[in-house]
Amino acid sequence: MDGATILAKALRRQGVEYAFGIVGIPVVEVAQACQREGIKFVGMRNEQAASYAAGSDRRCDSRRPSQAMQSVAYASLLSVGRFSCWQAPSAT
Repeated sequence: MDGATILAKALRRQGVEYAFGIVGIPVVEVAQACQREGIKFVGMRNEQAASYAAGSDRRCDSRRPSQAMQSVAYASLLSVGRFSCWQAPSAT
């Protein structure tokens, strides 16, 4: 069992149904493992859009978590603001 499969199984146990991200190295292996575990992977154009989609999905159904997959370096900086806002309580 590889690391991508371990991560996908852990996400599934946490109740993740959707994962958002860009398919590319190193995300492709994790995306494939998620799909094997029954998690629907939604490809996005950039990391910021993936973060917003994951946050929106979480707000639509607060009982289950959602996952945004990010690569390293500059791409991760695009999602920092989204994740800090994600923790803020909803106005509704």
